[in-house]
Amino acid sequence: MPASRSGKPTPFGSIAAGFIAIVLLAPMAVAQDAFTVQLLTPLSATSNHKGDAVRATVVSPASFQGDTVQGQLTEVKASSGQSILQFNFVSLLHSGGAVPVASTVTSIANSQG
Repeated sequence: MPASRSGKPTPFGSIAAGFIAIVLLAPMAVAQDAFTVQLLTPLSATSNHKGDAVRATVVSPASFQGDTVQGQLTEVKASSGQSILQFNFVSLLHSGGAVPVASTVTSIANSQG
C-alpha cells in the first residue's frame, strides 16, 4: 500500500515502471527485511480496479534478487485532484515456492522519479 509513515494513503495516479521500497516479514526472515522491488504490473487509478493483481521483481537484497512478490490493489480512487492507489504484497515466490508475507510500503519512485 502506498502510504506515508503516518499510515495515510499517498496519492499516486499511476506507477508504470516504479521502484518501491517495502519491508517484508516472512517466516524465513529473522527480522523485518527491507526490500526494493520493481513493478511488473503498471498501475493506474483510471484503469485498475480494487482486487487487481500486483506483481513486482525483487531488486534487493541480493539473496532474493529476481524473486517475485505478489499482491493486490486494496483501494483505487481516480480523481482530477488526487488519485489513490493502495496495495499490498502477500506472497514471495522464492526457491520454487510461495511464502506468505506481510508488507509495508515505505517509499515509491515512479518512472518520472
